[in-house]
Amino acid sequence: MWVSSQLLCALLLLVSVTFPAGVSIHSFIAVRTHLNTPSNLKNYWPQYLAGSFHPDAFYNCFHSEAAEAAHWPPFIDEAIKYLQDLLPYNDHGQEYRHEYQQLEAFIYGIITHQVADISWHSLRGDQGLLKMIANVEFDGDIEKAHNYLDTAGDFIILHRQFSNLSGESRNKLIKFLSTPWEYPSEHILNIYSRLGYNITPAELKFCMHRGYTALQSEISAVLSERTSKSRLSFIESPLTVSVLEGYYYGGIEQIIAVLEPCMFELKNWISNRDNNDDPWNFCRPVFSTAETKDKVDLISLNGNTILLSSGIANTKFGGSIKFGHFLGEPSIAISAPYEESLGAVYLITLKEIIKEAKVSSNSLQAMKLSGDDSLSYPVRFGDKLFRWFLKEYELLIVSQPGLSSFKVFLGNRIIANLQFLDAATELGSNGTKQINILSDLPHDINNDGYPDIIIGSMYSDSVGFQSGKVYALDGQLLYKRIKTFIDYKGLGLPPTIDINSLLIIEYKLPQFLEQLSAFEQFGTSFTATNDYAIIGINSIGGVVIFEKSTGKYVNILTYNDLFVDLESAITEFSYLPSRETSMFAYHKILSGSIDGKEWLLISAAGFNFETTLSGIAYLYEVKKNRIELITKLSPYDMNHSSFFDSQHIAEMFSSNMLKLSESLVVISSNGYKDGCGGLYLADISQFLRETKKTVVVEQLYEGHKDIGFTNFASTSMEFFSFEGKNYLALSLSDYFYAPANDETNLTSGSVLIIAI
Repeated sequence: MWVSSQLLCALLLLVSVTFPAGVSIHSFIAVRTHLNTPSNLKNYWPQYLAGSFHPDAFYNCFHSEAAEAAHWPPFIDEAIKYLQDLLPYNDHGQEYRHEYQQLEAFIYGIITHQVADISWHSLRGDQGLLKMIANVEFDGDIEKAHNYLDTAGDFIILHRQFSNLSGESRNKLIKFLSTPWEYPSEHILNIYSRLGYNITPAELKFCMHRGYTALQSEISAVLSERTSKSRLSFIESPLTVSVLEGYYYGGIEQIIAVLEPCMFELKNWISNRDNNDDPWNFCRPVFSTAETKDKVDLISLNGNTILLSSGIANTKFGGSIKFGHFLGEPSIAISAPYEESLGAVYLITLKEIIKEAKVSSNSLQAMKLSGDDSLSYPVRFGDKLFRWFLKEYELLIVSQPGLSSFKVFLGNRIIANLQFLDAATELGSNGTKQINILSDLPHDINNDGYPDIIIGSMYSDSVGFQSGKVYALDGQLLYKRIKTFIDYKGLGLPPTIDINSLLIIEYKLPQFLEQLSAFEQFGTSFTATNDYAIIGINSIGGVVIFEKSTGKYVNILTYNDLFVDLESAITEFSYLPSRETSMFAYHKILSGSIDGKEWLLISAAGFNFETTLSGIAYLYEVKKNRIELITKLSPYDMNHSSFFDSQHIAEMFSSNMLKLSESLVVISSNGYKDGCGGLYLADISQFLRETKKTVVVEQLYEGHKDIGFTNFASTSMEFFSFEGKNYLALSLSDYFYAPANDETNLTSGSVLIIAI
């Protein structure tokens, strides 16, 4: 009876306490970065996980000032000095050595928490995840956004961890997440005492237990009420669901990328007993190279299904995929934008993958970058790939959004560097930043016969924070520049070309769409018809229509418009959060032409139909003087479907779309059936004649069960033919998502190749 009362007391305390970032988020980040701890600490999970929560322990629990101190480098400095004073442990026996390593593992856990909070709370800039979500989704209310993000973030991450697991894997995950915390109380209290804080053992135990209980309560809530908890978390801000992990500053992937070099630096700090550096210089996000495997494993070959993975943790292998003849024969380029913190792009021949069912390390080409000592955003080399045919040259363009630059490859050789010379690259800085490839397809913007490339970023600053920028680069101009270099046999260094010198046009945010709070986020997506450039804008849940060749504003089209007049422009509109817009045009826009009829397909993956974020796609016909809604595409019959269980939460149909031809489109649903993922095939030629308000599309493929959340086909899809057969290559960039897996593969990602 006494135990039950104690637990009840702890649970009641949780009602009035919100930890600065969710305890599940901190635990998840710690698990993802555990492989960076020294080998002698690998078995100290209880201490490491306890440390990942510890800086929050004393908030609103006896010693809030001590909690604040535990969030900053001077605390680590004192902890390391104390740790070094314990040496040499060899003179004191095995038990003493064990205590030393317990404390060391605990310190590593604290580092994961400190670095995570800096980005999570936007402490080094104005546009971190928290501040962006506040401005875009909560009308600038930081406190409301903070409360939502800390709570919903935990439930989103836990929902994904428990998605698509077998019963055995689910039980294994529960057991792992329930690992009891342990920590060397005496040593921890001594460190606080050195810093001037008098904390009792009972206070430490109580406040740490409060955190552990919070974690277990969240796990229990997700397991018992997965549908309702997930619905509430997802429906309030579909945008958060989409960007929580991938956002460039404060997203989980960025935090993990910064933590990797920081943990190596901590190892050096601990081993260097004479280090007298200012502790505030610790953990500068320096991107140094690390040992790499430089190989790709053929995980399985089963009938018409092939699965590829690098097996390197935290790389997002499969982030972007492109087919071409990059190695002089049919081959595929696969990016891993977080490998070694810089990113990598692998080139593999299709002959090896499909015919020989093996990948030889001798023929594998892995393109990488050298280290960079700047305080830059994660470079994310290969975040997007683009195949660019310029006359006789087949080029592979590799984006580096952290540097707002691009590498141009001919084969596996760099022949040009494209960059904005004034780009903002320092962590947390403002300006032209995070420039990336916006359209997978080339567009001839100036009608000169050369395909052009569209680049930009919804996060780039223009008239205000994250107003967004969109540019068209001239294919003919680039062709002339690279031809000169190639004609001289590539002697010397490849040229660095200022992107401003290649601009055809910059599509600018219309003034009437500027918001007082900024964060318009113009440039979420792009497509072009014969006459118009159509660009997504997040702040209103719509698209802005321009004259393609001049950049002149024509009109806007939003999620609830049945049609838009192309001869009478709207000149006023106000901000809307994503829970109202269904994320219309956020993920993808496609266009095409069938028998003289131009069509437009716009994603709305945040659409709610009976289930939360089920997703939908809007099909329009582009006529001479208007764009008219024809029908909506859905994976379900809206008149008969009824899904309320966790199997059908956040399916996000239209989270990605791929144009196979002028009439055929593949549409992905990354969360279909509890995270298995699914593909659908839409025949646009049939739907253009449709009179129903909503039509059901045919399912093409269902993802594998019991392998966990993979973010199925969300970041990249690629169609190609090889020796008379058609294939789809699909990104599973979050493969090995749940921490119950072997940590050496944790979120390594993979690419699934299927015959269709």
